[in-house]
Amino acid sequence: MPIPVSAEVQQIVQAFCNERRLAGVAASLVGDASITQLEWELPKEAPQREDRQIIESIRAAVAAGEDPLGEAFCRFRSLKHRRALGAVYTPRPIVDSMVAWAASEGPIERVVDPGCGSGRFLLAAARQFRNASLIAIEVDPLAALILRANLALSGHAARARVIVDDYRSVELLPIKGSTLFIGNPPYVRHHDLSPEGKTWLAASAARAGIKASKLAGLHVHFFFKTAELARARDIGAFVTSAEWLDVNYGEALRRLLANGLGGTSLHILDAKSAPFTGVAATAAITCFRVGRRPANLTVRAVPAADQIGDLSK
Repeated sequence: MPIPVSAEVQQIVQAFCNERRLAGVAASLVGDASITQLEWELPKEAPQREDRQIIESIRAAVAAGEDPLGEAFCRFRSLKHRRALGAVYTPRPIVDSMVAWAASEGPIERVVDPGCGSGRFLLAAARQFRNASLIAIEVDPLAALILRANLALSGHAARARVIVDDYRSVELLPIKGSTLFIGNPPYVRHHDLSPEGKTWLAASAARAGIKASKLAGLHVHFFFKTAELARARDIGAFVTSAEWLDVNYGEALRRLLANGLGGTSLHILDAKSAPFTGVAATAAITCFRVGRRPANLTVRAVPAADQIGDLSK
């Protein structure tokens, strides 16, 4: 069953009557921080006097590790609309387990969250890695604006960079320490991907010495982009649909994890647990250590999201 949100968060979500009001409150929380033209052009309603109490409730919820603005976003953006972008928001137990695994791997200098949405992974990692720089990539301007609001509320905006773009177009400067790649890459089936995107995957896989199928979904593209950006000693944890474990197009990703991306463990959630609201798919958490060919890879079945526990065991 999907993880329920608290009564306080439900109250905040119900207080927003439309997407324009949500955008207006998010923009007011961001304040004078620079935003992209796409975010600036979003239809917004100026916050009303009665929104002051809502804003204080939002501030308290974010301090408690909750995501009321992200929940409101999911209310106004239809499931059909979010599916077109592969936007599925991750329950907190999954986020916390993945961040805890990353913390067990050693110090992190930079956190990268591709397809970050409202920033659930980024904010949890920010709380864990207090000196790390934060990079978020998101294609939806409203989600990016909400992320900026969450960063401002949580006090992490000064060390964060939000990029409103396709992850496959992003370049990162090299750093001395380790980078953590963490998140929930968008699940978009190959039918809805452009020919240019499929060509990109074929070229990226070829550079890794792997042949990729044009039937691969967008989440597979994100693994290959991560392999291009990452360097030895970087680590990562992604939660995706688990179908790449069973289908032919997944062979390319399976090879990547065994040769270069350094897959260490897979944690597969029972399909009956349905941790993602409105999505009937089996989920898998993939942990990897970049640049190391694994001697073995642990595969574990998990009955429900709230039973994931320690991913290092």
